[in-house]
Amino acid sequence: MQKVFFPFTDPNMLFSARDGSADFFVNFNRIDGNGVMVGYRYNGGDIHNAMMWFCEAASKSGMRYIEMLVNAFKPQMQRLALDTKFLPCAYFPAMRINDDGLREDFLVFSRSFENLDFMDLNLVDNNRRFLDAFMKCWYELLVRCQPDFDEEWRIG
Repeated sequence: MQKVFFPFTDPNMLFSARDGSADFFVNFNRIDGNGVMVGYRYNGGDIHNAMMWFCEAASKSGMRYIEMLVNAFKPQMQRLALDTKFLPCAYFPAMRINDDGLREDFLVFSRSFENLDFMDLNLVDNNRRFLDAFMKCWYELLVRCQPDFDEEWRIG
């Protein structure tokens, strides 16, 4: 298993692709529907399609939201997160000490499987600014820049 660094969390759910190409280890809280990707195993092929398959399977299992940590020094993994509809939502400098004794920064990426409905909210100024920034990011990354529809990764 390739460990996706996420402190204080152990997996309690496994998602395995039918063809055996990928396994995703997740900590899933059934009470609030939140999940955390703790690790994955991948045997080749298209990792983008495997991640999209995983997200659809997680949503169908009742998960409402998922987070994962991505090393700030691995831009190819950041691109994968963005391309699979995860949004950056936090940055943790010096979060972990690597094998060489150096500190590594991490980004938190999240993806919601819920329809966004912000009607009838009463927001204070700080929350309104956060929501404005979130919606701008959501639109720029998940709406405007999406490629044509592709069903290749969908669950059969």
